Amino acid sequence: MEDSLPVISTRGFTADVYRYSEEYVIKIFRDDVKDEIFEREIICTKAVQDLGLSVPKFGGSLEYTGKRAMLLEFIAGKGMSDDLFDPEFDLEKFARQLAELQYGIHVCSGGNLEKAKVRFARQLTLSRPVIGDGYFKKLIKLLDEQPDGDRLCHNDFHFLNVIMRDGHPVIIDWSDATSGDPYSCVARTLTMFEAGSGIPDDLPEQQKQAITYFSKITPQLSNYFRREYAKLAGITTDELKSRTDAWNVIVIASRQYFDWDVNKPIMLGHIKKYFDAE
Repeated sequence: MEDSLPVISTRGFTADVYRYSEEYVIKIFRDDVKDEIFEREIICTKAVQDLGLSVPKFGGSLEYTGKRAMLLEFIAGKGMSDDLFDPEFDLEKFARQLAELQYGIHVCSGGNLEKAKVRFARQLTLSRPVIGDGYFKKLIKLLDEQPDGDRLCHNDFHFLNVIMRDGHPVIIDWSDATSGDPYSCVARTLTMFEAGSGIPDDLPEQQKQAITYFSKITPQLSNYFRREYAKLAGITTDELKSRTDAWNVIVIASRQYFDWDVNKPIMLGHIKKYFDAE
């Protein structure tokens, strides 16, 4: 199958993406991925098409050589992080743009997308063997105490999911989208800045270098991002922290069933620290 398509664009957790035509890439799902995951991604991708956001156009689902697949608009451009090593790179401007893009997502209604708290509960259940029964029960209680919300949440918003086309950002990979409290989505972004999510071995070398570099500048990036998002939301940075603290630990715990989170001891340490401090 790979020989019949142009050079691979990227390898993901559930699917591989290839150039399909001048207009589209094709995302081909692996055989072991459940149908509901495939169907959910189609629902999420279609849901953001008419919200005024800059996102890839959905070209439909299909069967390709016996495998489930979907077509997405090919975005000709460069990654948002491609200028990281430029001596003129402006980290403060970069953080402001990230905050503006994420806030632009959150002003949109989540519509009929799956409720974020339902999804988190399911993921915490999947993570239960890793986090243990004691923490699982505490986390479910903590989740119940959080706001429901009805805003569009990307849930995997970071610089690798933004492509710059003619200088304008396009937000990609909406497979995790939900309707919920926007601060849960902010928390997901902050955990990638602050908690350390590790570097999967199969990432392209340029992305590995970008993540390694980011690990050195994350304290400053995080401070800039918090300040800019809080300003957009009309709250203080202290208020932003109070609204994301519980979500941070829920987000971290909910991802412990993923095989490619390579630093689970660090992540589990964050969970222990949160509850020990109560």
